[in-house]
Amino acid sequence: MPNQWTAKDWLWRVSLPGTGHGSPAIWGERVFVASADEAAGKRFVICLDALSGKTLWQREFPLKPYRHHGENSPATATPAVDDFGVYVAWIDPEKYTLAALDHDGKDRWSVNLGAFKSQHMNGCSPIVVGQNVIMAIDQDVADASFVIAVDRKTGQTKWRTPRRSDNAASSTPCVYELAGQPPQIILTNRSEGILALDADTGRRLWTLPDALPFRSVASPVAGAGIVLGNCGEGNSNRVLSAAIPSTKPDGRAELAWQIKTVTAPYVPTPLIVGSRVFLLTDVGQVSCIELASGKLLWQQKIPNVTAGFYASPVCVNGRLICITKKGEVIVLATGDKLEVLGRTPLDEGTFATPAIAGGRVYFRTLTKLACIGK
Repeated sequence: MPNQWTAKDWLWRVSLPGTGHGSPAIWGERVFVASADEAAGKRFVICLDALSGKTLWQREFPLKPYRHHGENSPATATPAVDDFGVYVAWIDPEKYTLAALDHDGKDRWSVNLGAFKSQHMNGCSPIVVGQNVIMAIDQDVADASFVIAVDRKTGQTKWRTPRRSDNAASSTPCVYELAGQPPQIILTNRSEGILALDADTGRRLWTLPDALPFRSVASPVAGAGIVLGNCGEGNSNRVLSAAIPSTKPDGRAELAWQIKTVTAPYVPTPLIVGSRVFLLTDVGQVSCIELASGKLLWQQKIPNVTAGFYASPVCVNGRLICITKKGEVIVLATGDKLEVLGRTPLDEGTFATPAIAGGRVYFRTLTKLACIGK
């Protein structure tokens, strides 16, 4: 991918029905994306050809309007996909739905996860781990939050683990793997800090309590024996905590290091690249720190930024791709200082993190999906 590009460099760009903030999901030569039209009362799941952008199929589902944050959307969750199907999640006022379609858009199963209450509404996406689809339901109602795993082929509940929460989180779980052990599901919220569950059984393995005193929006990430979780609130309250997972009977993780300044992001997820972590804050400050120690290596604000950041940074061929809320793609080097390699406008705002597959990068803006690559 070039550092910047013009119209001739696009493989394709297409309009989507409605709007949305969820990222595209790719399987083989198919791209899946969700969208919504609140005025028309419709949700959409769309499948496009990854090489041409041609719509292969489109499903419509009814949408009942509900109150949500002005920068949220009924199509915020990113679909999950595997060789069996595509898994989507959405909210209506009375229920939280988790559903599966096959790759041709036909219904496989649908699960009602119950009522959901949150000040800002949902942001979490489903993930596929082994034979299960896993979803975290973190809401404002005490004793009503839980994590659930359903069989990816039938939708039947495999396990359901209650979760403490008094402040809804929008963070999507990540997977942490140790040699010879079942995968761990890593979750973050204000009430329980950083929590790990056994992916096969839902059993609690370890926690780092009091690690996240504010709302969790960004997703946790893990690498080289360190698990990162971050949180925020308002314009200045930010915390990033690094946990060393526990194997002790008491299940209490060790705090490796912590950042309690605006160096820590609120919405964008931290990015681990080798032995370093790149932090992109909501206002465009980039920090490079050592993963093992939390030592700050360098820090600088991206120059001439006219909008903040919600999309998380991704790394492609040793370069960071960062996208502002107004849709400017900024490519940075991953060296020992801030180096802007290129800037390209997408001509429309976006909150969605791009997806990477097959040497191509897929950008989702508010109403469009675009692809650059070969």
